[in-house]
Amino acid sequence: MSGLPIIRWASLSDEQRRDALRRPTQDGAAQLHERVAAIIADVRSRGDAALLEYTQRFDGASLNDLRVSEAEFQNAQQ
Repeated sequence: MSGLPIIRWASLSDEQRRDALRRPTQDGAAQLHERVAAIIADVRSRGDAALLEYTQRFDGASLNDLRVSEAEFQNAQQ
């Protein structure tokens, strides 16, 4: 599965912005729902281990822990 494309909004023309906001076709909606349901079931059964794997897979972030430190909270508020 590939990630979503990055859109640089400021560099788009009005027509390109309209295209970017247009809803995608729902041809693969049933398959998408099946894939999402499988991920949810996996997270429910394996918990944090599954979340860490999906974070790596979809976000490319290798985390050792899902807890957020007080310092991270403070930095996020700034």
